[in-house]
Amino acid sequence: MTDQSKTLRWAGYFAIAAAAIYVGATASGSLLDPSYSQLRQHVSDLTATGASTDADLAPPFILYNLLVFAFAMNLYTAFRPIRLLRIGLGLLTANAIAGVMMVTWFTEDLGGAPTTPAGIGHVVFASVSSITIVVGSFVYGFAFRRMGRPWRTMSLLSFGVGILFILAAPFAVMTTAANSDLAGLAERAAIAPFIVWLLGAGGFALFRGHEASRLRRRVHA
Repeated sequence: MTDQSKTLRWAGYFAIAAAAIYVGATASGSLLDPSYSQLRQHVSDLTATGASTDADLAPPFILYNLLVFAFAMNLYTAFRPIRLLRIGLGLLTANAIAGVMMVTWFTEDLGGAPTTPAGIGHVVFASVSSITIVVGSFVYGFAFRRMGRPWRTMSLLSFGVGILFILAAPFAVMTTAANSDLAGLAERAAIAPFIVWLLGAGGFALFRGHEASRLRRRVHA
């Protein structure tokens, strides 16, 4: 029998660690390469073909994706009867696979439109990642509603993240197409809601896990 409180705590740890690693890896790009602009350049530029930061930052981005998968797996395990969590797990698994592909075999072509098979594949996997995040946000929004009243706040957060991503994504596309000096900032505005979702859902899962564990100790005391 699964220890739900322990599984929830692990889900929380994985989600919070994933968010911290993503933010840390992205921020460290400017330290590893002072010429890298957080406002102008995409996150993928850090692991692009020929990028000086690729060898240093590909591993933490891979770890980030594995942690996102681990979070989804543990959340599903804790509430296995809720079928929507199985769909959410599938979507975040696809997102994680796409994320790993984008920093390994299908890295971005640095400095412009994709011209190589790897660069084209990068765009394809980036599209897969975006779609899974949007759809996954709404799936988890409905799933959290079925997990009981305490999870309703996470439901609202999930719906909000999906809506914000939909609103922010067109600006990221337009600024990239226009080669704007704010293309990197626009991309980060689209990514940020998902990172906030990881922190929020992970923090709440951790809290609920500790609460359930504390309640069980009281019952058996």
